[in-house]
Amino acid sequence: MNKMIGWTMAAMLAIGVAAAQAQERGPRIVLVHLDRVFNEFYKTKLAGAQIETRKNEIREELKTRESEMQTLNKEIAELRGQVMDTALADEYRAQLRETASNKQMKLNELQQQFQQFAEIRNKELEDMSRRMRRGLIDEIREAVREFARSQGYDLVLDASGQTLYGIESIVYFDEKLDITPRVIEALNRGAQ
Repeated sequence: MNKMIGWTMAAMLAIGVAAAQAQERGPRIVLVHLDRVFNEFYKTKLAGAQIETRKNEIREELKTRESEMQTLNKEIAELRGQVMDTALADEYRAQLRETASNKQMKLNELQQQFQQFAEIRNKELEDMSRRMRRGLIDEIREAVREFARSQGYDLVLDASGQTLYGIESIVYFDEKLDITPRVIEALNRGAQ
């Protein structure tokens, strides 16, 4: 709650400073929908494709490991079935039991490795996504700042934010103050 009050006070202070600086010509305040800018930025789509490619690689590795475990599980089931066959010599059944036991230990080991692999790769994907998102947000923020400076705006507010109660933080604004399409256009100029 203190954080929200701090942000609100900082925004109010920024508005006050911008208003004081722009008294002669009137304040130049505009709004941007940063969520829309983020989603329509070409680099966001490229980053999403990279993450999806990595997810598919991990999925394939998991399928391969799972297949190996299923094969081993079938072998264990067959060995246990043979162990129950009383027509076989006791010595041979003891060997089969030991082989089944060794394979079960191997299967347990593979299952543990599978779990660890899955956890490590999920964390890797989360970290990759977080790093990419942070980099994109930093780039977007800088582009908005540069755009605002070049256009002579005193204050840019994010119109996509919501309060703690899920209510839009900006209740009303004239659509001509929305610079979102122009920011998206400026950011996507570098798209190949």
